[in-house]
Amino acid sequence: MYKLADGSYLIEVDRLLRPGGYLIISGPPVQWKKQEKEWGELQAMAESLCYKLITVDGNTAIWKKPNQASCLPNQNEFGLDLCSTDDDPDEAWYFKLKKCISKVSLLEEIAVGSIDKWPNRLSKPSARASFMDDGVNLFEADTQKWVKRVSYYKRSLGVKLGTALIRNVMDMNAFFGGFAAAVASDPVWVMNVVPAKNPLTLGVIYDRGLIGVY
Repeated sequence: MYKLADGSYLIEVDRLLRPGGYLIISGPPVQWKKQEKEWGELQAMAESLCYKLITVDGNTAIWKKPNQASCLPNQNEFGLDLCSTDDDPDEAWYFKLKKCISKVSLLEEIAVGSIDKWPNRLSKPSARASFMDDGVNLFEADTQKWVKRVSYYKRSLGVKLGTALIRNVMDMNAFFGGFAAAVASDPVWVMNVVPAKNPLTLGVIYDRGLIGVY
């Protein structure tokens, strides 16, 4: 399957994976009987993306994505090239698979490594918040706003988070994930949703240690 659509499936995984992240595939075709050809194609495709094979243990293989752009000659052997600068690698809706490699973020654009440990990261803006106009101030205001609102909801409305009545919550206008951060100590699961018409703030939500969709 990894060579289907000219390798676009694995290229799509590359688009979503952070620089320095790990790709783990467990099961077929990794060292699978009668799938030697597919296993060879998967390894060749991973090599063309400049992934470093860390280990193969039984039917599980682990690769590491490079932290910087490299080995374009290898990519060109497979007919690959860098995507246009007009392409947004974070685009999600109605995005057609393309046979090109998304540009690796510059070091100063990568928030990983500069994020506070849990739970401090919940209340401190990551580097990516500063990419938005007045992002840090907006982050702090949104965080404080939701701390006050959640306190009011619990006190005045008797909201019982984590009970059989309220265990799963979907925030349909999550912005920076302030609501989810405010209820992080409660036994409740929150899915943050950033509307497609709004600025894409999922990166900041992820940096807080929260989950979300766009």
